[in-house]
Amino acid sequence: MKNIFSWLIVLSILAMVLFNIFTVMDSINIHIFYIITISILFIALVGLIVVLIKERLKEKEEEKDVIGKY
Repeated sequence: MKNIFSWLIVLSILAMVLFNIFTVMDSINIHIFYIITISILFIALVGLIVVLIKERLKEKEEEKDVIGKY
């Protein structure tokens, strides 16, 4: 999970950098680059949310196991 989480953070940073670079550029096809950047950011966002939810559910199960022992 940590490996996936770190790659999703890298994708988020990449999307932010690309977005900042593309705002400086003056091109006719700039909309294509915006769509690519936003799609990378969306994939990273959904992935981060899924990973965080899975980790939280895993923590809750571990809590129940610890409470059940006592």
